[in-house]
Amino acid sequence: MKSFLTKTLLVLAPLCAFSLASCGGTSTSTPTSDDTVDFVAVTSTSWDAEVTVGQHIYTMGMALNKDNTTKFTAVCVGEAQQSDGPGGPGGFGGFGANDEVVGDTTSTSVSVDYTSFDFSTTGTWSLEAGYGYIINLVNPSVTIHTDYDTIQGRHQFYYQVTTSEGSATTLFQTKDSAFRKTLASDYQTWDVRDSTYIFTGETTGNNSSVALAYLYAHKDGSLVYNTASGSSRAVTLGLTWALKDNAFTMTASGVTYTSDVSINTEHPGFRLVYSSNVLFCSTKASVTYDQMTNSDFDGITGYQFTGSNDTSKFEMNLIENSTKLYLYQNSSLLKKGTYAFANEKFTFTFEGEDPVEVTLVDGVYTYSFEIVKDAGMPWESRTTAVLTYTPAGE
Repeated sequence: MKSFLTKTLLVLAPLCAFSLASCGGTSTSTPTSDDTVDFVAVTSTSWDAEVTVGQHIYTMGMALNKDNTTKFTAVCVGEAQQSDGPGGPGGFGGFGANDEVVGDTTSTSVSVDYTSFDFSTTGTWSLEAGYGYIINLVNPSVTIHTDYDTIQGRHQFYYQVTTSEGSATTLFQTKDSAFRKTLASDYQTWDVRDSTYIFTGETTGNNSSVALAYLYAHKDGSLVYNTASGSSRAVTLGLTWALKDNAFTMTASGVTYTSDVSINTEHPGFRLVYSSNVLFCSTKASVTYDQMTNSDFDGITGYQFTGSNDTSKFEMNLIENSTKLYLYQNSSLLKKGTYAFANEKFTFTFEGEDPVEVTLVDGVYTYSFEIVKDAGMPWESRTTAVLTYTPAGE
């Protein structure tokens, strides 16, 4: 799994102001080559790719110069393609660079100057032996730690650029296959090295495969969310975290999410639901995230109903010595409530729903319910989930 350092760059075009999360630590070194080290924007299909931010397109790069100075530059090269705008499929009906206006008898080429949208910032850099580059920008004073992709042989980091029109998070890389030979024997990414807590959970990857999502709680209170996005990774910045009443809390876009705390003393840790993913964090060195289960937080399961349909797996846990029940869809909590069991009959009462009775038929208890996706939309769809429980000896 590739884990990338992520930083935030804030620009108000055409007036520019820069804001990045800070990470400490420096180590002085110089490159082995006299050439400038150039980081360029990269996508899954393009090297030195163009980046769309809001309504404009940029080329971007970070140059690490021989004298240990650095400069990040973004050059606006045109207007982004806009869909379904008042100008039709082309967007707003305005002109881009070198657009051609064709009339009955004349053709006019219109050249647009986009230099007012360009921006840059400078700083210095050093090399942390065995790990990668440390880039210090001075406006304001911030530090970026790059990571190293051992498969591709490239240094890399994510950078989020935000203008008054929008934002984009972009991967920057520079090729350096020789660095593999000097990589530290205990190498880990900066997110791993600097995090106080690391949450891990399953999510959906490319072609519906199982992938992993991570939350990295850095020592400075910042939080990085790194998850699968097709065959690539998607990173969310601007998150923060804290401990409150022994629980882990994270704040994203003004919304606070509070973790559950394990009730199993053998598996201490946290469970957090974010972006439809359930993530676990063990606070015991000998216990890994995948050894933790929902039972560590909900209680020991007395009865379990399971089932699946074309897109989801379902698990309903009825807690032992309790009346609580929890229904999970693809490991995410779908709904919860209470249950009762008497005279070989279950009664389920989910929050906000009427009670449902389930009886034993041909040795099996069966609970079914309807799932509505995109409710109220023209493409609304409905599916039925069927969960079953077979008592021992049936």
